[in-house]
Amino acid sequence: MASTATIQFQIPAGDQATLNVYDLKGRLVRQLFNGRPETESLGTVWDGKNNLGIRVAAGTYLLRLDAGSGVLTRKIVLLEE
Repeated sequence: MASTATIQFQIPAGDQATLNVYDLKGRLVRQLFNGRPETESLGTVWDGKNNLGIRVAAGTYLLRLDAGSGVLTRKIVLLEE
């Protein structure tokens, strides 16, 4: 079974938000969310693939949530299958 990560976050409903995955060199790997959510609590799953649908290497990645006037960054580790 492939490694996946379930990501949940809360922002004020109606605020513009983006949730992206970056590698440690700062390159965009995958955009997971971009829009204005209708509810404050959202969830998404990263399947370990990039924007082209190709599985990325195991390792450490960064999740970056930009919402309203704030930015939140967290590390995430993708394990080998």
